[in-house]
Amino acid sequence: MNAYMPWAVRRLRLMMQVGLTFEQVGDEERAQAQYYSAHMLARAVTDVAFDRYDDKKGARKTDDRFWLSVFVENLPLLFQPLMSSAWVSE
Repeated sequence: MNAYMPWAVRRLRLMMQVGLTFEQVGDEERAQAQYYSAHMLARAVTDVAFDRYDDKKGARKTDDRFWLSVFVENLPLLFQPLMSSAWVSE
């Protein structure tokens, strides 16, 4: 699981750059689709981050320190696709 978060962050950054490229050339429909895909990936990453806690005991599972530090470090990136999608919609 530790390898998934850095991969997801790199993939999310790439998806946002592709969406921005479409937006700059004036293809808002493809930019919107790219931002939506990035939003779905960010949502999946966020869901996995919050599922890493044991619901019954409230205790963290193993290897959380590394994973949580990467998650918190890239937290603003996880909300950018939603804001970009709203920006293109206007």
